[in-house]
Amino acid sequence: RVERLPDATRRILLLAAADEADELAAVERAAEQLGLALADLADAERAGLVRVDGAIHFRHPLVRSVVYRSATHHERRAAHEALAGAVSDPVRRVWHRAVVADRADEGLAADLEAAAAQSVARSAHATAAAAFERAAELSDEPPLEGRRLAGAAQASLDAGRLDAAIALVERARPLLTEPGGRAHLDLIRATEAGRRGSPAEGSVIMRDAAEAVAAVAPEVATELALWSMFTGLQAGWSIRRFTEAQRTLGRIETDSDLGRFARAVTDGLSALFAGDTARAGVQFDEALEIGASLEGLRTVAFPVFVRAIKGDWPRAREAAVRMIARLRTDGVVAGLVGALPLLAFTEVAERRVRAAEATVHEGLDLARQLAYENDETGMLGLRARIAALQGDEDACRESADAALRRAAANGVGWATTNARLALGELELGLGSPRDALAHFDQIDETPAPPMVAMATPDVIDAAVRVGEPERAAVALERFAAWAPINTGPFVQGVLTRCRGVLADGEDEAEALFQRALELQADPAPPFERARTQLAYGERLRRYRRKTDARAQLRAALDTFEGLGAALWAERARGELRATGETARKRDASTVDDLTPQELRIATLVAAGASNRDVAAQIFVSPKTVEYHLRKVFLKLGVASRVELARIPLAPADQGPN
Repeated sequence: RVERLPDATRRILLLAAADEADELAAVERAAEQLGLALADLADAERAGLVRVDGAIHFRHPLVRSVVYRSATHHERRAAHEALAGAVSDPVRRVWHRAVVADRADEGLAADLEAAAAQSVARSAHATAAAAFERAAELSDEPPLEGRRLAGAAQASLDAGRLDAAIALVERARPLLTEPGGRAHLDLIRATEAGRRGSPAEGSVIMRDAAEAVAAVAPEVATELALWSMFTGLQAGWSIRRFTEAQRTLGRIETDSDLGRFARAVTDGLSALFAGDTARAGVQFDEALEIGASLEGLRTVAFPVFVRAIKGDWPRAREAAVRMIARLRTDGVVAGLVGALPLLAFTEVAERRVRAAEATVHEGLDLARQLAYENDETGMLGLRARIAALQGDEDACRESADAALRRAAANGVGWATTNARLALGELELGLGSPRDALAHFDQIDETPAPPMVAMATPDVIDAAVRVGEPERAAVALERFAAWAPINTGPFVQGVLTRCRGVLADGEDEAEALFQRALELQADPAPPFERARTQLAYGERLRRYRRKTDARAQLRAALDTFEGLGAALWAERARGELRATGETARKRDASTVDDLTPQELRIATLVAAGASNRDVAAQIFVSPKTVEYHLRKVFLKLGVASRVELARIPLAPADQGPN
């Protein structure tokens, strides 16, 4: 049908096909340069190939392709030259010039490189990658070609196209001799190893790259050494990885904010491994004060890691939320996939079940789309912990088994730890404390990351239940030695509760539980307060103080049900029955009926985001958002965004006080 069209119609169709922005005014101006007019499109409209209504819409992408590919090289060149003189956007203008260039042109390559940088600034990373790569092809010197290929590799990585990024790295490597440029390529290679290879190998690549540029690019070297160290968290914390990174950082001479941050962090970790947790806490606080000024897209995650090492889950979560908001705004898909597990980890640590479920759902979806195997493995470990809290035994075991199997293949140690924690928490909730201890015993006792230390309450609970108070006392002593790293109410409240659980006398136990509840007042995570109320109520019931016990147990039950922590709710309900009071199960709220995707969309819309804004943030189409939003309205019984904004969408995050 295209071949049967008049020549003028085919030529103006070619202009429309060559300008993928579908800007009608630009096509009209370009057509005038070629002696054509929009009226020439009439035959194409009658043939059903295009529709013109403020823009030129091809019936199908294949029609656009046929129009463009069936033209001769000379015809395509003329079309792009006309469009270059007609479009207003400088990026599109230089791109049209570059498409048909058939020899090296350094001036054009420089213009295209600048256009690529503009595309990065507006978060169009895929477009930037194409522009950088084309600029490399038009370069007349190997170092310039290599630099532009490296830019294309980074933009491809940010767009989530890891295979393309690695292919570009291999093309750039022989062309780059400058250490800083080669270090940039090594960072991309290490990212691939962390995403779908061996995180331990990625850590070594970054350490070696840092060593190579320490003398000529200290800031880059510092960043690489820090990433080498923090990647050890993903591999399963390794003191060896830390000491290697510390040795590298010791050779780097820099007094920048990043350099001072690195020194404070390594001093804190040295103190932590030496058992001086109080000094470690002081050093980490200093690092966080310095880290508040870090604004680089690759360095903004560092303070989140430090807060997690301290066990400061609430502030770690807040920092992760801010980081993810920036990554969404900048459109850095690869960074987002790496950041979502950090957020989910803090949400699970605080037992924010509904929020964690939504984060894990999004993280798994993105990791699977991009084939980031290790991120998927990590999320499976977190999903197992969520299922354990919800009392979904089959889902917990399925996710934990998958995480353990996959983690063993690539060495994703933090996924292994989360899977073991999940299985231990599940067995404890199912009334099998000895099986729970068997899982906890398989977790590395290295003092960092802190999720191992924070498993202590479960270890104590299980040890008491199997009649091994000495084992519980050892676990408490180990936890008490770690706790000075964080003098805030969250960690100290948990420590005080654990002491109450193991206290011998009634007066001592009651004083400790009361103190723990004081520490765990708002804004401490409600789950920990409810767990203290449960332990306190259990102790009061044993002392035959049924009325006092019921008050604590009712409050614990309400919170556990609000959080969706089904096994803990059942345990509180059983204790209430033992006092002679029967607690009815609460009716599920309509908010609890929302799927993780629906909850995410509802939360964003309630905050004032448009359908298009929501679609951009969660990488779906506006029509998909509209579809889910209709279901949200039906489930919640609302008819407008205003009504939706009035509904508390995260009762599971907050829980009763």
